Amino acid sequence: MRFLRLIAIAILIGTASSAVSARKLKKAKHEIEFVDLGLGVLWADCNLGATGPSDYGNFYAWAEVETKDFFSWGNYRYCSSPKTKVMDKYILPDRYSMQEIKADNLTKLKPEDDVASVLSGGKWRMPTADDFFELISNCRCDTAMVDGRKGLRFISQVPGFEGRSIFIPFGGCVNGNEPLKIGKELYVWSATTGQGNSSSYLTTDNGSGGLFLIGGTLREGSSVAPSVCSFESRFEGMNVRPVRPLDDDMFTSLSFTVEQLDLIYGENRKEGIVMMPSRRPVKENNITWSSSDPNVADVVDGNLTATGKGNCIITAESEGKKAELAVSVSLPVPEPVDLGLSVMWASANLGATRPEESGGYFAWGETSPKAGLYTGERYKFGQYVDEMTKYNFYTSNWAESDYPLDYKESLDPEDDAAMVLLGDGWRMPTADELWELRNKCTWEAKFVQDTVEFRINGTVEHFFQEHLLGYVITSNVPGYEGRSIYLPAAGYIGENMVGFNPSLVNDGGAYYWTSTLNQFLGNNDKRWYGNTIRPVMDFPETENRNKVQPDAVKPLKHKAQVDLGLSVLWADCNVGADRPEEYGARFAWGETSQKTYYSGTNYKYMRAYKDVNKWWYSKYIPFRDNSNDPFKDGKNKLDPDDDAARVNWGGKWRTPTKEEFAELFSMCEWTEDSVNGVKGYRLTSKVPGYTQNHIFLPYTSGNRDLISVGNSDYDEGRYMTSDLSSQYTDRCVLLEISAFEFGTSDEIDLGLDHMAKVHIWANGRSSAFFVRAVCDK
Repeated sequence: MRFLRLIAIAILIGTASSAVSARKLKKAKHEIEFVDLGLGVLWADCNLGATGPSDYGNFYAWAEVETKDFFSWGNYRYCSSPKTKVMDKYILPDRYSMQEIKADNLTKLKPEDDVASVLSGGKWRMPTADDFFELISNCRCDTAMVDGRKGLRFISQVPGFEGRSIFIPFGGCVNGNEPLKIGKELYVWSATTGQGNSSSYLTTDNGSGGLFLIGGTLREGSSVAPSVCSFESRFEGMNVRPVRPLDDDMFTSLSFTVEQLDLIYGENRKEGIVMMPSRRPVKENNITWSSSDPNVADVVDGNLTATGKGNCIITAESEGKKAELAVSVSLPVPEPVDLGLSVMWASANLGATRPEESGGYFAWGETSPKAGLYTGERYKFGQYVDEMTKYNFYTSNWAESDYPLDYKESLDPEDDAAMVLLGDGWRMPTADELWELRNKCTWEAKFVQDTVEFRINGTVEHFFQEHLLGYVITSNVPGYEGRSIYLPAAGYIGENMVGFNPSLVNDGGAYYWTSTLNQFLGNNDKRWYGNTIRPVMDFPETENRNKVQPDAVKPLKHKAQVDLGLSVLWADCNVGADRPEEYGARFAWGETSQKTYYSGTNYKYMRAYKDVNKWWYSKYIPFRDNSNDPFKDGKNKLDPDDDAARVNWGGKWRTPTKEEFAELFSMCEWTEDSVNGVKGYRLTSKVPGYTQNHIFLPYTSGNRDLISVGNSDYDEGRYMTSDLSSQYTDRCVLLEISAFEFGTSDEIDLGLDHMAKVHIWANGRSSAFFVRAVCDK
């Protein structure tokens, strides 16, 4: 399971210039001075028209260069139709607005409409939305009182500029001649155009009262954490806090914060770029990046990824100046570890020098990491799962396809990253081998406690949470006890995730590719995501190691029938179990033996119909499902030779029908219970004369389909019936029990008053489920 996380933003390193010259904008009441916070612009120490930092200053409508006593659409400079609020200038395309004038696509104020620029003769200007984002991302924000007025103090956290600050009072805004939220909220115009008749502005009035990540610190939302919005109407009166460009002598050249970068294969980095000689960070959206050899190290939006062995030069350019960084990339080779299994496992991930390192992140079937985003648009074998150019099992149009289906379940050698990069017998593990590692070893999770600091009304609070570091995997094979490997919880890189520091993005989850395609029909399996790889190596042919085999189904050794006074006798344990609390064996619907993993590719009744270029079911097709199935056989119930209960237990045992589960539901009292520490439901008969009889259905969460570690987020149990869904040919009917309440959208209508935590529904038949058998009386 994959969990989405906050992206950690690297704060670039620099030191302050020893001398700061003060430039002043002369006004009648106050000489505005700049404060150097170490950012890309210099910020004024007070609002436009203010007598000092604590004064609110003048109020201006957006794009107007004079203040006034009344603010409305009727007297707004660029509104020719106050009734319809049609703008005459600064119009962006907006399909939701009533705008009748053609968009001019002006995204920020021209100098003649910028009040700060007009009044200063071009020396100052209004800040853009990007300027505001830079301010709140690189400063700590505290509420403060100055001369009896409340506001926000922005305190620089840029290295070398720490402690320098500006104060912006809560000046509120003006609508008509009525001041709103003065002394309570902050509203400051930016020069950036918004959609419709709005424009961007800095505010504390976000209305959520929640927590925001500001400069790496969680802060209380309302009246504390500023945000950049684009909702207010342009006619309203707001304050303006001017900014001005850096002095020429502050930016004569660019420099990386390091001179040489030695990377290991697949490593993700984000290196700082600073202006010289002031050594302040450069705005990221102002930098153009390039690599002399993207096959060694590639860079996208400043995210640098080592993609191959060798040397190259990374170049950053901004404002006609550039900096170069020499990069050297090496590929470490892991040591093989013998855990007594069918293969040897690598001591570290592919691209890692130590077991605790993440190594490289690869899309499935790609042999090089990516810089930037891992998306379908950038995937080697196609953008959509139903339009793959290779390893494809179905297409969006079954009658025709631009790419013939190849039905390949396993990676070819040229697409196996471990085989291509390491050679010498290394390769990616198969799903069978990962199952073996999961089931013949003990997995011990390692955690660390993280502390998150945030402030509420100036008070520092701390929040503690556990963070998964990884798993110590120790062999249980006789003669190999104590031997172990370590799998770090390296996370993954998904769509829209920045390609650096992914372990912070994904809560430390451990996601590792195998060379086996997990193909469930209709599922987008995200094979273009970036996952880590732990290689394996085969033993020499002279050493006899058994191949991976799934667990056999344990036979029934006791009289299991329980008479609940119903139409059939129910078993007291699951098929493959000896006791009521045991999970027992897992089966795909229509299969009678266990597998190491469950997928549409290895399902018993799937086959390739090459005449129609279709991968589809070959049995149990009661009707045509949207014309996708090549034929139908009319079967909607399991044949005896495909019934796991009948085949494994013999006699009169069989898998129950959905009607028999419905009877069990309605004629028994369902009570949450546990047996020997295993949670589930105790079902006690309500039939007179049988009320002392009961059975126990354990939750069977975890390891149902693939080889995931641990249980699912909640306790649940999924029990197979002998029926197919009456609506979908690819689904079988299940009884599901759970510790949490279900919705009703997927339930099968049997005319029952369903319990909130028990329902009958349908699921893909190639998944793995458990069987609680019944026996005819």
